[in-house]
Amino acid sequence: NVALGSYSIKAVVTDNSGKSSSDGRTVVVSPPQTAYKGVVSKIPGKIEFENYDVCGNGCAYFDDSEGNDGGASFRTDEDVDIEDCTDDGAGYNLGWATAGEWVEYTVDVESPGIYDLVVRAASENANTLSMTVDGKEIVKPIAIPVTGGWQKWQDVKVAGVNLNAGRQVIRVTFGAKYVNLNYMEFKLNTISLAQKLETQMQMHFSNNRINLEGAPAGAKIRLFDLQGQFLGELGEHGGELPNLKSGKVLMTVVNKNGALLLTKVIPYQAN
Repeated sequence: NVALGSYSIKAVVTDNSGKSSSDGRTVVVSPPQTAYKGVVSKIPGKIEFENYDVCGNGCAYFDDSEGNDGGASFRTDEDVDIEDCTDDGAGYNLGWATAGEWVEYTVDVESPGIYDLVVRAASENANTLSMTVDGKEIVKPIAIPVTGGWQKWQDVKVAGVNLNAGRQVIRVTFGAKYVNLNYMEFKLNTISLAQKLETQMQMHFSNNRINLEGAPAGAKIRLFDLQGQFLGELGEHGGELPNLKSGKVLMTVVNKNGALLLTKVIPYQAN
């Protein structure tokens, strides 16, 4: 095993006549990539841009210049450019990025689905950002407008970001020179998800049993009468409700984390 750090390697080649030539390289041995301070960002949720992953330049981020051009007293051992932020909540923001530079964030997406994204940005020139997971684009290039100043902050809103569930690494790549970034926030579009669930979920009644198809893994289906009294709970594949009478009931669908996905009044036919 090789200890973490920077190593200089020099190779020397000598021919039969005694003539030689040499070449050198610097090799950096970095730790495995991890979330900043070991805290994996949750989605839905807000991610501060300065909290990019830990692993060093060329691993968790790419910055084409050494040191922090922003001058903030935060993560001073890294090359990502960070400055003090005057947006609501203060803190820090990224800046001085050039085209092709990127930063990565380890996240945990709690629910698969369509998300609305807000990027908090400030810029004196137009720019673009791209976002990928495992090299696959999760959203078309995001146009960052001129906001009127490097600390004149504006929400840049993007709809229709499709994310799978689970832990993954989001890479944000800068398309042009200079833009300031404070945070990004992902919000689950529950309307789109509800519409999708209504289309894919199928319900069948047989011998006082409700059979379900197309419910999300780990989901719980809860039934209430129209006065709000709890009638029973089903798993993702359904279950038996022997005392349920025919009529209209209120159905709610929650995911494995308890987030509400769908509310709908349905007719129930007891057998």
